[in-house]
Amino acid sequence: MRPPRAIYVLSVLFFLQAWFFGIFVTLQGDIPDESGHYAYVIDITKGRPLPVLGQTDKGRGVISNNLWRDWGLPDGDRYNYIVQHPPLYYAVAAIPYSIAKHFTNNKVRLAQATRVVSAICLGLLIFVCFRILTAVGVEERLAIAVASWFGFIPTVTHLASGITNDIFLTLMCALASLQLVRYLASHRLANAYGCAFWLACVGATKMTGWVLIAGILGILIFELRRTGWKWLLHAAILSLISCSTALWWMRRNIFFFGDPFYVGGSDGAVLATHYTRTNYLEQQPFFDWLFLHFYGLEGFSGFCNSAESLAVLERFCHGVRITVVQGISLNIFIWVGVACATLLLGATLFRVLRTAPANHEEASIASMQGLIHRGLTRIHANKWLPATLLVLALGGTAWVYAHAFKLDPRYAYQIQAVAALLAITGIAGLVLVFLSSSADSRLLAYGPILLCLFTLLLFLKGHEAYVIAQRAAGIQGRYLYPFIPLLLASFGIAIRQMRFALPLCGLVTALLAWAHLNAEINTLIPFFNMVRL
Repeated sequence: MRPPRAIYVLSVLFFLQAWFFGIFVTLQGDIPDESGHYAYVIDITKGRPLPVLGQTDKGRGVISNNLWRDWGLPDGDRYNYIVQHPPLYYAVAAIPYSIAKHFTNNKVRLAQATRVVSAICLGLLIFVCFRILTAVGVEERLAIAVASWFGFIPTVTHLASGITNDIFLTLMCALASLQLVRYLASHRLANAYGCAFWLACVGATKMTGWVLIAGILGILIFELRRTGWKWLLHAAILSLISCSTALWWMRRNIFFFGDPFYVGGSDGAVLATHYTRTNYLEQQPFFDWLFLHFYGLEGFSGFCNSAESLAVLERFCHGVRITVVQGISLNIFIWVGVACATLLLGATLFRVLRTAPANHEEASIASMQGLIHRGLTRIHANKWLPATLLVLALGGTAWVYAHAFKLDPRYAYQIQAVAALLAITGIAGLVLVFLSSSADSRLLAYGPILLCLFTLLLFLKGHEAYVIAQRAAGIQGRYLYPFIPLLLASFGIAIRQMRFALPLCGLVTALLAWAHLNAEINTLIPFFNMVRL
């Protein structure tokens, strides 16, 4: 069925908004790490692809002091820390840069042309989210409303207005999620291989996306329905395609650094030797910062994103300048988060309580899911597994919540409630994964489970960064964006049969749109006017 015209109009509007900000609002270099991303693009256009992290041979892998404007200064030898990322986004972003280069040498115009890639990706992302929702059976008008929520996040608008691989990565993850949803609905191998292709694109874009590759590939293999050697063959090919680019980049990292997951600073000496994970949970606002940065972290540092450039360009620099959207816009988003997390938990528990033993036909299906399903049914797991997991979920979440409550009270406890509700949803969802014979119910569980697992990994890596640097680092809400499209699929299943879903989601859409507009007028635009040279 052909999508309605409204979703095309909405996607174009989000694209135009992002590009407008990229031209008239967002300052050069004021997207996170934008100078490094832009220098990487320029390296590719000059025939110097794949610079090595920490090496600056023949001008390759350098962030020039004259990157954004011709200051009449030496280029310098500041190495580009962003070249730790795989090159797919930069190869794509090099296309509009190269086209613009034929018409102008104006550095401002060249940067604006390069920024168009992220803006286009935002428009496409909204459209793909709509397709994900309709693929799980959400009515079109409701799907349009819910798909727009992603675009009403100020940080998303901010990133889509600049040169960065974050929105491009999220689009690749959304396309992989769409193919996964279609595969679970039809079990057509074409969808499984389509999913594997987009996972390979994820692997060629950013290392943080590799976690999603592992999660979605695990689901594909778990749900793969073939017998004997055919199952082994397809599982092997799907794994090879999905992991091909990530394995290539791991091999490159091993060759140069001896570590497949090497990033700048990860080999630093440990300074806080006795700082435990419990200390980190009690003393650092991990969940609060993750949520705040997810919704409204704006700015970076413009031309002054290192001590070296600050010394050279001192008279042009304001120094590091960032801001966070707060006030009524943030409060609206927090309460929307609480409501959505509660609804997801309710839908999950409703299905958990209605989980029935497998019938013979479903239990005998030749898949890993079917085999585990059959084995658990034989030991009557439906009688004890739900209660066991719910007790673990409530107990573990209560322990974490009690420690997080020791933070300064100015941090919103509603944010921690969102994290707690999603954690319980993810753990309870394991019942559906292993015991439900409904692909719908399992898909309801997959989104929260993957999001919770990645948040746990972020927490562990955040603690690791703290003991090295003795400061909170790596708590970036944008790292969660690749997992949101699959979470939207789960949310779509939860709401699609609600009697008042359309008016309620319409109200939420109006509130988020107003909050976004309020953030732009009262935070984003004034901030960039303040730091503008």
